[in-house]
Amino acid sequence: MAPKELPSFNYLWAEINDSEVNMVYLKSLAAGTAAVAIAAALSPIVMAVYFYLVYRTRENQAIGWDPTSLVTQPSIWAICALIFVSGFVWEFRRAQPK
Repeated sequence: MAPKELPSFNYLWAEINDSEVNMVYLKSLAAGTAAVAIAAALSPIVMAVYFYLVYRTRENQAIGWDPTSLVTQPSIWAICALIFVSGFVWEFRRAQPK
């Protein structure tokens, strides 16, 4: 039995370009990625204000904190996924063809 031939790249590209629905998904992916990027940019500011208000120290004391440990925590990944999904769904609902 001969293997099935795959469609050519040009055929697939034309099919993608003709579909308005695929553009909705692309815009939604961009919105979700932008939401995560904005959250990542604002989180150091929010954390600095939080630590300043909550952990008041004397003059020569420091607060020990390891930012690389955030990468290994599943809760941080869950928050990032939630932000991405909310940005994706928001743009997906807005950009639906009418």
